Amino acid sequence: MKRTPLRRVSKKHAQNLVTYRALRLAYLEDNPVCEMPSCHQPATTIHHKAKRGISLNKIDTWMGLCMLCHQKVEDNKLWARAEGYLT
Repeated sequence: MKRTPLRRVSKKHAQNLVTYRALRLAYLEDNPVCEMPSCHQPATTIHHKAKRGISLNKIDTWMGLCMLCHQKVEDNKLWARAEGYLT
């Protein structure tokens, strides 16, 4: 019996990731500054306010953040949820 290696991601998810990469680049180009109030650093990451699974490519759930602000949101979930940075 011939063994075939397992895929890391499904074909459908792989296509979603291709779309995500293009949308991510366009979003960061349109929003070059961190969207956290009082931060003026360049936005380098995408923060997903909603879980990434079903809403991976829904731009209205995204925020462009610098690494420090993104880490702050991820480390302080209760604060981030109260401020509307997480759903």
